[in-house]
Amino acid sequence: MIKKDLVAIKKYAPWLYTVHNLDVTYKVVHDTVRYRLKAKLKVPRRSNVKKDAEAEAEFKKRTARAVLKDTASHKVSSA
Repeated sequence: MIKKDLVAIKKYAPWLYTVHNLDVTYKVVHDTVRYRLKAKLKVPRRSNVKKDAEAEAEFKKRTARAVLKDTASHKVSSA
């Protein structure tokens, strides 16, 4: 049974063929999952076209350093 969550339709057609020996088209799987089972489809999150790649890289570096520093200061000693 498919949960009412985000699903990737392309994963279900091969599964139907291997498990149930059903050779169905993408459209059949899509319509069944989307409209009959009422599941939401996975879609990529939008990305801003104006974003600065250098600023993004610097942000990731600073964030990683801060996370590592924070986790190092919160280590629990085993007693």
